Amino acid sequence: MSSHPFLARLGTAAIAAGGSFATSEVHALEGIAPPTVIRAETGEVRGANYLVRFDPSEDTIHFEGVLRLDVSEYDPIAELLDLALKKGSDSLTLKLVDLTFLNSSGLNVLYKFAISARKQGDTPIVVRAAKNVPWQVKSLPNLKKFNRNIEVVFDD
Repeated sequence: MSSHPFLARLGTAAIAAGGSFATSEVHALEGIAPPTVIRAETGEVRGANYLVRFDPSEDTIHFEGVLRLDVSEYDPIAELLDLALKKGSDSLTLKLVDLTFLNSSGLNVLYKFAISARKQGDTPIVVRAAKNVPWQVKSLPNLKKFNRNIEVVFDD
């Protein structure tokens, strides 16, 4: 039986019958609001605890809240990053100051973005981070290893 509380309550019958649930179905059945995802084409991806939006007038992608998603749930954010990069700006800013948590799957999305940006050209990318957020101080400087055109700036 599953360790997930809802699936444990569901009982062995559904599991024995081959039943499975997507994360959003489990959230709905437990009465928890599933993440609301707005397509990357609109310039915004939003969930219950986070917002990622692209402001083309500033060439800035703003990250806010807590990003603790599964690997596939980062796909719309990866699409948004690619969309911003393909816009062809002279530079791009990732503003992570208001992002209090990012799990390893999210870090991998940023690292893959850095590699993709390197392959697409020499677009300078500024990553604005908060020096009082430990994961940012520890993990974001590694972006420079993947793309020499990335500058990480820590705000107060």
